[in-house]
Parts: sequence; structure tokens; C-alpha cells
Amino acid sequence: MDSSESWEGEDISNSSQHASFSPWVALLAIGAVGLLGAWSPMSPLALDAGDLALGQGRPEDALVQYDRVADATPFQEIERAALRRAARVAAVDLDNPTEARLRLRRLARAFPDESAEALERIGDLWLDESRQPVKAAEAYKRAHEADPTHTDAARRLMKAARAWSDAGQLSRSRTLWEKAATEYPGSRVEGLLGLAEAQLAAGDAQAALTTYEEAAELTADPTLGSYAKLGAAACLERLGNLDGALAELDLADLPEDVFISRRQAMMDRQAETW
Repeated sequence: MDSSESWEGEDISNSSQHASFSPWVALLAIGAVGLLGAWSPMSPLALDAGDLALGQGRPEDALVQYDRVADATPFQEIERAALRRAARVAAVDLDNPTEARLRLRRLARAFPDESAEALERIGDLWLDESRQPVKAAEAYKRAHEADPTHTDAARRLMKAARAWSDAGQLSRSRTLWEKAATEYPGSRVEGLLGLAEAQLAAGDAQAALTTYEEAAELTADPTLGSYAKLGAAACLERLGNLDGALAELDLADLPEDVFISRRQAMMDRQAETW
């Protein structure tokens, strides 16, 4: 047999084998490629693996998968989504604020447009989960500074002010409340109320009274108005003006049982001083 015949016979033999096995081989190959592609951290579908693990009650595996995706994906939006989900799983499902903060810091660094929101969430974790108001205040302040024109900027600034107050840093708290009241007209009343509260906590009842009165004059919101009147009543009581305090209390528009209770408490405290 010449070389030509040998080549043709070999070709026929191989063709016969392919005819018998190629459909199965092809299916297995396609399945393997599809499976590997879907679960590969570089695949656009890789987040689904983390979602599946989470849905099956395996948050630890979900966190690992989200981290793998964030590390390996060439797509920025997938990295962003992976970091968001990883932070949420760490904070909520695993109750691990430390790990959640790590992902949020990375999110803030990698995506400047996410920075303010991520820093605010870090502040929430420091305050709500770790009970560290100083670190929370610092994170909230950085969140505000990351985007001071955002619609949530004033709220973030006031969260920082409140956290400083919780930490006993009343001077820092007052500074931020004043900033909120001055630089964000839409939040002026809330800023004044926070400032007055900080002034009263610092023992400056006269300054707090003036601030509460200004807030009461500016607001048309009945809830904020009642809060301002209650604050003014507390200041007047501190200043020894019981009649004025009772008058402000009467203007606070409280439910009758609450009004009676607070009025009686004021009178009892006054009696104790005699």
C-alpha cells in the first residue's frame, strides 16, 4: 500500500471513531467550559456563585466567592458589585463589622463616587456594632467631606455631630452643628436643635435657650416645633424660671398625659430645691 492509501485509511479510521464519540465528547467539553466559565471569578456570571451560596445558607462561602471575584474580575462594575455584596454579607449575615469595614474601605478607595456612602456605612458599623462613637464621628465627617454637595451631606455632617456628642466631645459637636445650620439652609432647624442640645449638655442653658427659641421661630414642622419648645422649657427650668418653663411646656402641644407627667416632674424638682 502506498503512502497515499495509508493516509486515506488512517483518515477513515479516525473519522469512524469521531462518528462514534464526538457528540458525547463535544457535550462534555461544552459543559465543562460552561461550568468553569460560570464559576470562574473572572466570569461576568461569577457573582451568581456567591448569590447561590448565600441563598443556600452558606454566607462564609459567599464571602469567599465575592472576594475572589473582586480580586480577579477585569470589569470594574463587577468588582464594585462584589465589594458591595461582600460588605453586606460580612456585616449582616456574618455579623462581622471588622470584615465589613475592610471591604467598604476598599470600595471607597477603588471607586471615589462610592466613597461618601461607603464611609457613612463604616461610621454606622463603628457606632451600631462596635459602640465606638469617636471612630464613627471621624468616618461620618470624612463621608461628608468626600461629597459636601450631595443631598445627604448635611445628614452625614449631623451624624458626625451627634456621634461626637455621644463621645462627650461637646465642643466638636457644637462646631459641626453650627456648620450644618449655617451651610445647609434646608437643615437649619435640625442643626439649631442639635446645637442647642449640645449647648445645654455643656451647661450653657442661656445660649441653648436662645438657640431653641430661634429654631421654634423658624420651623413650621409641628414635631420640630414641639421639640424646640420642650428644649426651651428645660433651659428655663435650669435657669430657675419655673413659670416660664411651664408656659413653654404648655406651648409644646404634647399629649395630655405626657404634659401632665412632665409638668408634675418639673414642679417636684422645683420643690426639692427648697
